Amino acid sequence: MLAAALSMHLELEVSEVGEFGVDAGGAAVPEDRSNLCVRAFERLHPADDLRFEIRSEIPVASGLGSSAAAIVAGLMAAEHLYELALDHEALLAHAVELEGHPDNVAAALHGGFVICSSNGDAPRATRFDPPEGVEAVIVVPDDQVSTEQARRAIPEEIPLADAVANVAAASLLVLGVQRSDLTLIERGLTDRVARQSPALVRACWCGPSGRTPARSSTRFASAPRAGRRSTGRRSRRSGLTFRSCRVGCVETVGFTRMADGTAEDYALLERLEAQYIASLPDRLLAAVRALEHSFGGYQVTRFEHSLQSATRAHRDGRSDEYVVAALLHDIGDELAPYTHGEMVAAILRPYVEPRICWIVQHHGAFQQHFYGRQTGHDPDARERYRGHEWFDDCAEFCERYDQNCFDPEYDSLPIEAFEPMVRRVFAEPRYLDG
Repeated sequence: MLAAALSMHLELEVSEVGEFGVDAGGAAVPEDRSNLCVRAFERLHPADDLRFEIRSEIPVASGLGSSAAAIVAGLMAAEHLYELALDHEALLAHAVELEGHPDNVAAALHGGFVICSSNGDAPRATRFDPPEGVEAVIVVPDDQVSTEQARRAIPEEIPLADAVANVAAASLLVLGVQRSDLTLIERGLTDRVARQSPALVRACWCGPSGRTPARSSTRFASAPRAGRRSTGRRSRRSGLTFRSCRVGCVETVGFTRMADGTAEDYALLERLEAQYIASLPDRLLAAVRALEHSFGGYQVTRFEHSLQSATRAHRDGRSDEYVVAALLHDIGDELAPYTHGEMVAAILRPYVEPRICWIVQHHGAFQQHFYGRQTGHDPDARERYRGHEWFDDCAEFCERYDQNCFDPEYDSLPIEAFEPMVRRVFAEPRYLDG
């Protein structure tokens, strides 16, 4: 089973007040011990003398994981408040027993995208990052449809061909998400079982009324590669505040002004930043793939241009740093069309030698040598740098690995061939102090 995590949140505050109580903020959920947050909490520890304050922006009975968010919030609150030292596998097992199925709670616990499986009787969740540059469209039925009702609409037996088609589509979807490839994602959303079962489509998407459902968009919530383990934050009422969502529990600092932050706050931010920096290669590879959908006009896409540049450099025996720079040299065009070289050089500077950074930073001016006379730009713009120790290096890069990389017949290597190089180069900021 595949589940996605969305930026829709449920916040749970647990406070020690001397008596039990639940404040659901007027939501249509129980305000006693049958509340899912409380039930989950009490799987790990009694809730006597505790007040549960719940605020949720997740519609109930809409397939968006409101129950999963409540369960995960309750479990995480108990685990942290009483320092039970449970790992994510143990928390997932408790959550699955309460929810009855692993997909929603796994996404709520781990964040990002998860694939759920089982090892004997133990549920397992494998997490991977959401795609770059993609938002989710939420379709909310007019009337409430429980997960149990929606799943009963799935026929007990389906034709083998439909099952095979759906497995293939799911595989394409996972691959598309991991690559941030919109074409593969589109192909992966094909569902022959749902399409041939009007009752299933009606239950899951249209709502029992059959009217057009409400729609809105939201972002997939990103998270570190490893499962998140929140420390929570102390409330003024001697409790803990947790923010749980369709994605998971989101750790936050306690301050609203940086001057008020504590050492603990900044230790949390440093840890989360380190985890985020570790996923930089994924974001850079996604930025290269996004050039597939950049502006057109050339005989090849900007993505293919980047692959050609990197392939030619690799086949000429250039270093990993040089090849990676060739692969990335134009990703700045999307956000800094007039200064893209400077933008990419700033990204590269901690990771590649200064000579290569200088080449990337100034390649835009050197490129004008090849098209300036035809466009009214200065073809001699590069002359301002003549005499610089890396002038000839930049001129060579533009001649051999840039201006000639628009050939639809060239046999470029796929981006997967460069992924190990990108990960090696960005594994450590070796030139940070250079």
